[in-house]
Amino acid sequence: MKKKICVLCMTLVMLLSSMIVPQNIKVTASGDQGDPELSHQWIYNKIYNMTQILFENDDYWKQSRYFGTKGEHKAAERIENWMNETGLDNVKQEKIESPLIIL
Repeated sequence: MKKKICVLCMTLVMLLSSMIVPQNIKVTASGDQGDPELSHQWIYNKIYNMTQILFENDDYWKQSRYFGTKGEHKAAERIENWMNETGLDNVKQEKIESPLIIL
């Protein structure tokens, strides 16, 4: 019974929040911010480099970028190196103890 009441309350909150939010919001972009001057070739090279992790070894599952695989660790190292190359301070990888999410 508690679950049904909880689901009903959550549904009501969702419905009410969709009715309360103003529907006539207009978002526009102005040209006065300037060009961010992104290096599209640099971005392409970094993305291409990340995709090549999958093909550096014949065994796809060892080199995939799924959590905890060698490929994921290699990708994290490359990203850390790129962040250091761009001059960011205090760049370090944070260890994740457990990917398990308990609901």
